[in-house]
Parts: sequence; C-alpha cells; structure tokens
Amino acid sequence: MTVLKGKRGAWLNQFAQPDAALFNARASQVGYVIIKYGLAFYEALARAAGVDWLGERMGEPVGPAAAATYAQQLADQCNQPGCVGGVINLEEADGGWHNDDGTATRLLIETFRRRAPGKPLFASLDTRGGRPDSPYQAVCAEMCDGVMPMIYPHAFGQSPARAFAAALTNLVYQRWAGKEIIPTIQTYGDITPADVAASAEICDYLYTRTRIVGANFYTLGHADVEQWAEALSFAISSGAPAPPTVDLAAALIALRKAWEDGWTAIAARGTIAEAEALAGYWRKLVS
Repeated sequence: MTVLKGKRGAWLNQFAQPDAALFNARASQVGYVIIKYGLAFYEALARAAGVDWLGERMGEPVGPAAAATYAQQLADQCNQPGCVGGVINLEEADGGWHNDDGTATRLLIETFRRRAPGKPLFASLDTRGGRPDSPYQAVCAEMCDGVMPMIYPHAFGQSPARAFAAALTNLVYQRWAGKEIIPTIQTYGDITPADVAASAEICDYLYTRTRIVGANFYTLGHADVEQWAEALSFAISSGAPAPPTVDLAAALIALRKAWEDGWTAIAARGTIAEAEALAGYWRKLVS
C-alpha cells in the first residue's frame, strides 16, 4: 500500500503556521503535506486546493499510556475527505517511547487500523544507532507501511552526510525491508541553505539508487525562502526518478566533499559506533 512513492512532501506543525497564501504556494510545489493533528484550518486549505495530505499525531505528552487515545485521534483526522494516510510520530525525549515494551505501540497501530481501515500508516522515528532494535521501533517496522527517519543535521549536531549515515544504517534497511523509507529533512532552525542543498543532493542520489522512495521537509512553515528553494532541488514530484546530473565532474567533487566532511566530523568528535555507521553508509553508496 503506497501513496507517497516517487513524491516529495512537507510537514506543517503548530510552531510555524504560514498564512493561507504561503501555504497554498508551497503546498502546490510538493506532492503531499503532513498536517499536525488539530490544525483544521490547513486541512481545509489542502482540501480546497486538491492537495493530498496526511494526518499526523505525536505520541506525547503522556506517551505509551495514552496510545489508544492517540490512535483514535489520528484515525478521526485521517478519515476526513482528502486525507490519504497517517503518520505516528513516536519520540523518546517527548513521550518516552523507548520505555515501551512494544505493547502500547502495537495497541496504537491496531487501534488505528481498526478505526481507519485502508489508510496507509507511516512511522516518524529517530533511527540513529541501535534505536531500530527498540521494541517500539521493531513493532512499527512490523506493522506500519513505511518509515520517515529524522535527518536533522543541525538539531543533532551533524553534517548532512553524517546525519544520513547515522539515520539510514544497515539495521534500518534490514528492519524495514520491503517497505517505504522516506527521510524527513530538516528545514527549520539554524540549518544553512547549503546544508539543505547537501541533504537534497544526497536524497537525489539515494532515490536514483532506489535506497529511498522519496523525501519530505520539516517544515513548510519554518523554512525561509533560501532553505525552501534548496529543499526543492530534490526535484521529484511524481513517479519519475530524478534525472541524472549532466555535470559529472561537479557531482564527483560534491561526493568527495561529503566524504571528507563526514570523516572530518568523526575525527573531531565522533564515536566508534558513528564511524562504523558512516563506513557502512559509504559502502552502500559505492556498491
């Protein structure tokens, strides 16, 4: 079950709410918008514009103890006209989902499936390190249709190359084999347009190598003009793969720079686990 393959998308949350004109303009430049639970104004805008949208519920503030409530709220949101799927956003710092033995996560997903039959369900997760082996993430990989790994270079104190290497590990590909992997790219805060561009370039490369099926930007409202323009350099908006670059020399230079930046960062402040993750990432790229 897929509605997002071959598309780029964007998020919309409560912390950066654009006016209707800006929302409509940016929503028209992507294939779908993920809208935070409770933002009915933007759901109505998306419906009026004929833009595909997904509902999203973050599993906080209570966390696993309120799993059934979160599922019901997300299902109610996703059963509205124009909504093509749902996203459960399960975090460790906000909600404490790492403390779940998998029972609450399973209840959440089963409740959503029962109340919103036929709706695709994706999991927004921090997949760095060994987190995909956590019970809550293992249940998500078993029961959801796809995953949206968080690629947040500046929020996590990483270069773009290192952020991708940390979040898209061999473990992620093993856990989510046969399902959709759709990274979420940081376009908020102090991330530079150059780093957004580097993230988009990596997405292009991974997409053309079928390592991901698309990507989305966090968020439509936060991104300034330059950040948004660079995000859109990840050029897919339909099922057609992004065309290969014509300037091979420039692409190779950019790839070498990403390699050097990643290992420079590891040498300066990295751990052995992060070095192993980066090495695995580059093995995948050149295989």
